[in-house]
Amino acid sequence: MVKSAGTDSMQGEHFKYAHSKVTGLLTMFNAMFLHNYLLVKLMETINVPIIKNKKGLITDKDNYRSIAITSVVSKILELLLLDRLQFQLETSSDQFGFKSKHGTDMRVHSQANNIIL
Repeated sequence: MVKSAGTDSMQGEHFKYAHSKVTGLLTMFNAMFLHNYLLVKLMETINVPIIKNKKGLITDKDNYRSIAITSVVSKILELLLLDRLQFQLETSSDQFGFKSKHGTDMRVHSQANNIIL
C-alpha cells in the first residue's frame, strides 16, 4: 500500500499520470474562483509537530514547529492561485524570508552594514 501524501487518499502521481480528461474535472477551480467559494474539504489540514532541535528537550513546547498537511487537490489549487496572483504580489525591500533568491541571513548582513557607529 502506498502512503498518502495528504489528507486525502490521492497522490500527486494520480494527477501527473492521469488521462488528459482529468483536466476537465479541474475546471471546478474556475467555478470556485468565479463564485468566491472553497469546499470545506479543501481547507482541512492535519497539523504535525516537528522537533526543531533534536539535542534539545523533547518536553519543551518551544522546541517544536508545526507543519500543515493538506490534500493533493488543495495543493494543486494553491499552485493555480499563486500562478494567477503572483504578478499582483508586492514585497518590501526589507523582506528576506519566503522570497526567491533571498534568505534571512542576508537581512542580518544588510542590517550590519547600515549600523552607524
